[in-house]
Amino acid sequence: MPNIKSSTDLRNNYNAISTFCHENREPIFITRNGQGDLAVMSIEVYEDIVKNLGASIQNSREGLYHSFAVGKTDVLTGYVRPAKEAAVDNDEDILDGVMPWDPSVHKLTLAETFGCMRGQFKMSDDFDEPLEDFKEYM
Repeated sequence: MPNIKSSTDLRNNYNAISTFCHENREPIFITRNGQGDLAVMSIEVYEDIVKNLGASIQNSREGLYHSFAVGKTDVLTGYVRPAKEAAVDNDEDILDGVMPWDPSVHKLTLAETFGCMRGQFKMSDDFDEPLEDFKEYM
């Protein structure tokens, strides 16, 4: 259950609120005119939240790069199948049955993933030209 106090309580009982936040490692929610206004917490709890959030973002980024590396490895080694065939698996994980998971095959460093597709795609010379279908809107 959240601990909710008024801004008057914060002003009149700052030491008690501070002690509560430090001892319980929980925030106290402060209201102003009956509406939620602030969340007050100890600096230690705040720093833990920021640190954990930063680690979570970094892990997500590394996970995304790893997924790109896995996809590149699959394409280069031929572990692929047509999208129409994969779409049939709509009731199960699409990757189930595509290939057995072997982490030793998919261990690439981040440095090996950056720029790995350079030179693999060629833009047509008229890429920036207006499309015929949209001429009436121009």
